[in-house]
Amino acid sequence: MDQLDPAALASITRQFPRDATLRWSFRRGDFLIWFRCQDLFTSSNGNIRPLDMWEMRDGDYVTITNRGDDLPTWFELNGEEVTERFLRGSSRATAVEVMDGPNIWRAQTGDRLVWVGEARWDLTPVAGMLSILECDECALALGETTRETTMWDIFGSISQDGLSDADIARCHVAVKAMAALGYPRSISTEWLFG
Repeated sequence: MDQLDPAALASITRQFPRDATLRWSFRRGDFLIWFRCQDLFTSSNGNIRPLDMWEMRDGDYVTITNRGDDLPTWFELNGEEVTERFLRGSSRATAVEVMDGPNIWRAQTGDRLVWVGEARWDLTPVAGMLSILECDECALALGETTRETTMWDIFGSISQDGLSDADIARCHVAVKAMAALGYPRSISTEWLFG
């Protein structure tokens, strides 16, 4: 697809506001790609680049949230990564160290999360993308799974066979779509929860 229709992209784009939680459940062959505007001043598309990508399998899901009450019980925030407003209203900021791992993304204001996948009964893709989420506030994306895993089966890792040419093409269209959407409405230079 050479031209990406802005109206079609808008139909699958949603804003992720403050005090929100969203859960996406994936199928084998889906991808989730995290984008950030790297530099507002060097190019017309804001130098919007992918930061990371997860290849999904049946049973994988991601919780995207900026609500303390909706964090999984296994996840703790460090007191230095939360806003003053959050500290006043929650006791969830207890971790001594910042929790990090391959299944944790800290999306800043202005970041975009793009769900690439095939059509299903409730979702119709646009240029291979099922949804584009634009963060109006900082949020956590926490990947989890219901399937049996081994210590070598890291959440979101690329299949041992590598990506097919079709998968690469679908993900490449997502990169082009982020450039077509242009600058985010707002950005942040640091990540703070709440």
